[in-house]
Amino acid sequence: GVSAPRMPAMLGSFVAVAMAKVFVDFAVFNAAMVGRDASSIAQVLAANAAAFLVAGWVSYVLHARFTFRVARGDASFARYVLVSLGGAVLYTSALALLVGIAQPSDLLALNTLKVAALAASAAFNFVGYRRLVFAPRRS
Repeated sequence: GVSAPRMPAMLGSFVAVAMAKVFVDFAVFNAAMVGRDASSIAQVLAANAAAFLVAGWVSYVLHARFTFRVARGDASFARYVLVSLGGAVLYTSALALLVGIAQPSDLLALNTLKVAALAASAAFNFVGYRRLVFAPRRS
C-alpha cells in the first residue's frame, strides 16, 4: 500500500493531473472547432471525442508517471479506459440525480451540483486507478 506520508502527495498529484486533463481537453476541443459550425451536433461531438481521447491518454501517462509511479502497459491502459468510463457513468448519473432532486433555477446552483457530481466521480476514479490500473506489483 501507500504510506501515510505519501498519500497527500498522491492526492495532490491526482488533482494536478486532473486539472491538466481538463486543460488538454478544452484546448484540443477548441482547436478542433476552429472553422467548424458550433451548432452542428456532429461536429461538436467529433471534436469532443477527439478531445476526450487525447486528454485521456495524457491523463493516463501523467498518472502512471507522477501520481502512482508505475510502469505503463496495454493491459493497464485498457483498465484505465474501463475505470474512466465507469467514472463518466457515475458522474452523469449523479448529476442527473442531483438535478432531479434539487431542481436548480440558475447556473450557479447547477454548477454547484456539477461540482458535487464531479467529486463523486473523482473519488471513484482515484480508487479505481489506484487499485485496478496502477496497483503496485506484488512479489
